[in-house]
Amino acid sequence: MQLVVLSVIDYGLGILSLSKTRIDRLERVQNAAMRAVLGCTKDTHVVCMRYILDLASIRVRHKVAQAKLYLNVLGDPRHPLHDNLGSIKGNRIKRGSSWMAEAEDSLRKVCGIDEICCGKEWFELSPDCR
Repeated sequence: MQLVVLSVIDYGLGILSLSKTRIDRLERVQNAAMRAVLGCTKDTHVVCMRYILDLASIRVRHKVAQAKLYLNVLGDPRHPLHDNLGSIKGNRIKRGSSWMAEAEDSLRKVCGIDEICCGKEWFELSPDCR
């Protein structure tokens, strides 16, 4: 499931601005793949299959992928998109938001964009620490 289906679905998922229709289509592809992998029938509930495979919905994975990419851009001042972080990102009325604007909206639900500290997320501990 991870190698064959999810690697194809998740590739570039964070940089896409997907409409509800597109997300629903990807959900149906994922649901069909879960049924095939698990050998379930169409009456098996999707939530049960996701629980067995420890898998989130496309909608959730899309938002998480956008937030991760945004934080990668924020953490690397040499990134080509780093200078675009404070600018207007897409016309929300006509064409929809860009992936960066959607990521900012998702991150604002957790904390303010200004509260995010730049820097390494992980740091190495000395060998004597347990």
